[in-house]
Amino acid sequence: MNREYRIRRFIRPYWGKRTLNSLTGEEVAVWERRLPASEGVSRSTAKDACSLLHTILGDAAAARPPLIPSTLPSARATSGAGPGAGSTAARSAPGRPRLRCCS
Repeated sequence: MNREYRIRRFIRPYWGKRTLNSLTGEEVAVWERRLPASEGVSRSTAKDACSLLHTILGDAAAARPPLIPSTLPSARATSGAGPGAGSTAARSAPGRPRLRCCS
């Protein structure tokens, strides 16, 4: 699947009316967990959609001037899971949000 499809099918319908800086890590994690059942897609497809959202947020944080803050709450920390839980950690480079959503 391509990026445009993921944006049209998964990201824009759920997040389209929200500003990027209003999203929380916990909300994104819940969205990813519910995506397979609500949209009838595989966990892999849900992970790909979450990864693309993470990339969009990272690009917005890395823009000059930044379009969103460079640190966002970690969904895993908020949900009680310890550091390193799940398979994908947030990018740690400066200017990238600390959002852990893709599991």
